[in-house]
Amino acid sequence: MLSALDPGRILGCVVHAAAQVAAPGVVSHAAGNLFILGEPDRSRSARSARLVATMNAAGFEAKVAADIRVEIWTKLVGNLSYNPVAALTLAYMDDIHASEPILSLIRKLMEETMRVAEAYGVRVPMTIEERIGIAKKLSGAKISMQQDVERRRPLETDAIVGAVIELARKAAIATPMIDAVHALLAERARHLDR
Repeated sequence: MLSALDPGRILGCVVHAAAQVAAPGVVSHAAGNLFILGEPDRSRSARSARLVATMNAAGFEAKVAADIRVEIWTKLVGNLSYNPVAALTLAYMDDIHASEPILSLIRKLMEETMRVAEAYGVRVPMTIEERIGIAKKLSGAKISMQQDVERRRPLETDAIVGAVIELARKAAIATPMIDAVHALLAERARHLDR
């Protein structure tokens, strides 16, 4: 299927926004409206600049990334760490940050994810503590995977966690904490299907 996608038609985008599904067909925007766009080959392009200008004119905050892969991995470090923990504990961001044992798990998940990113030539340009500091800005937010559990919707387990496990295996990198969380999420998802 990937061979059917023309790389010249792909533009990467990382979205930084918090929202909740208030009711079927109703999304409540909580915070953030940043869209970071970039070419997969890291080049500058007129089309990405045009799209950013159009989005900014429409009231969004958009910018072109120097390296979209860095932006993707930086966001993934947070998503892979916080989404599963919130889905398993049903904790809000404030609750997660108030628990040192949970933060220790978050740190381990981030560390493993950063090692996988580095194996693919991407260095996340911040420390684990700096990444946690960014997440703390979401304070009382309810993370998307937690919302999925509460609404009994399918979890994004493979897209967020499984993809990193697959890349880790290809690079021969051990990810014991990510693997454990993935197994727990699979069990959680199995119970949602009932």
